[in-house]
Amino acid sequence: MTTWWRNYSLLAICWGLPFYFIMVALHSFAPVQIAFGRLLIGAFVLWLVLVITRTSLPTNKIVYGHLFIQAMLLNSIPGVLFASAEQHVSSIMAGIFNGMTPLFALLATLTLFREQAPTAAQKLGLALGFVGVLIVLGVWQGIGESSWQGFTLLLIAISGYGISFPYSRRYIIPHGVAPTAMAAIQVSFGAIQLVPFMLITPLPTSVSRDSALGILALGLISTGLAYILHFRLLQTAGAIISSTVAYWTPLVAGIAGTVLLSESLSWQEPVGAVVIVFGLLIAQERLKLSRG
Repeated sequence: MTTWWRNYSLLAICWGLPFYFIMVALHSFAPVQIAFGRLLIGAFVLWLVLVITRTSLPTNKIVYGHLFIQAMLLNSIPGVLFASAEQHVSSIMAGIFNGMTPLFALLATLTLFREQAPTAAQKLGLALGFVGVLIVLGVWQGIGESSWQGFTLLLIAISGYGISFPYSRRYIIPHGVAPTAMAAIQVSFGAIQLVPFMLITPLPTSVSRDSALGILALGLISTGLAYILHFRLLQTAGAIISSTVAYWTPLVAGIAGTVLLSESLSWQEPVGAVVIVFGLLIAQERLKLSRG
C-alpha cells in the first residue's frame, strides 16, 4: 500500500509540473525546441530502462506504424501545442485543460471509436464537464484574441490526448507490447517527427540556466520518470486507480503556477476545474446520482 501511494503521489507531481517547466523553458527556447528536447531526453531515459531490464522489442511491423501515429497524438504535436499555448495563457490554465484529458478520451471513445451507445450518466457527465470548461474560460467576461489562441491550441492538444487512449486500446494493446518498449519507441518516434522542424527553427541567441534546467526536467521527470511511475502504478494499483491521477494534475499545476511563477488565479478556474472533475466522476460512473 505504501508503494502504491508513493508512486501515485509522485506521478501526480510529475504530470502536474511540466506546465511550470514549459513556462520557464519559454524564456529561451521556441515551442518546437522545448518539445523536441523533452522527447529526446525522455527517450534516452526509457531506452536506458529498456536495456537494463532487457525488455524485448515488438517484432510485428504493424505495431511500429501504430506507435508512430500514437506518437503524433500523444507526444510530438501536443508537445508543441502546449508550449505554444503557454505563450498566450498561464501555466495554471494549461494544467486545468490537461486535466480534461479523460473527458476528451471518453468523447473520442463514444464518437470516433464508438462501440456502444452512450449511457445517460455519460451524457450528463460530458455535458457537465463542458459546462466546467465554460466556467474556467469565464466566457461571460469576454476573452481576448491572445487568450483564444491559447485556448484553441490547448483544445487541439487534449483532443489528440483523448483520441490516443481509445486508439491505443484498439490498435496497440491487443498486440501485447511490453509497456516500457511501447513508451520508448513512441517517445523516440515523437522526437524523430520533430527533427525537420528543428532544422528550420533558429537557435536561441542566449540560453538561461533556468530554461535549460526546465527542458532537462521535462525530459527526465515529466516524460522518462513519469512513464516509469505510470507503468508501476498500473501493476500495483490497476488501471482504474491509475487513471484518477489526472484529477490531481490541475491542482499541482495550480500550486506551481501561483507559488513559483506568481501567476494570478481567478475564482472561476478552480471552480470550473471542480465541475469538470465532478462531470468526469459521473461520466465514468464513479459517482452515481441517486434516483427518486
